[in-house]
Amino acid sequence: MKRLLQTLILTTTFFSLVSCDKNNNLVHHTVDNPVSAEIDGTLFQSAPEKILNYGGNVHQLIESDDEFVFITARRISSNERSYTIRIELNHNESFELNKRYTFNGEVTDDYYIIGLLLDTDEKWLEHGATSGWIEFTELSKGYHTSVSGKFEMECIDSDNSSIEVKNGEFGPLRVSYDYIKE
Repeated sequence: MKRLLQTLILTTTFFSLVSCDKNNNLVHHTVDNPVSAEIDGTLFQSAPEKILNYGGNVHQLIESDDEFVFITARRISSNERSYTIRIELNHNESFELNKRYTFNGEVTDDYYIIGLLLDTDEKWLEHGATSGWIEFTELSKGYHTSVSGKFEMECIDSDNSSIEVKNGEFGPLRVSYDYIKE
């Protein structure tokens, strides 16, 4: 099941990213897909983004009876700088609303890549999350499926500099949604 989910994720993400260089209103439209967080006490927020008119969202939620995958990557900015919040998790339990999924930076059967990329003029600096949580607060299925939630995390870079992320929120975030029957 994990191999199937990982293949599906990689394929969808690849085609979404390859298609993003077309700057044509027939191919794209703009949606809010809001994400915000306080990083070391400063509020960072996302701007509306262009997505493909037909499928291909970079943001994904894939469910089965006993596990789920959630992926999002959104750029958030303040007046001084910008970060990309990146959340990829493959959790070995069924998807539930209003349940806090915690992580502590250790390797487990669950797969988490959660952190920040600092966008500087020189290079991208990655800050991996050493602890934190994510909670999904709303799932709206229909013509467009969207998910909302909140998160907090403590991140650290290779120089052991820490960054505190508080009051993180996402949504309604339009996602590509799949339910895989086993």
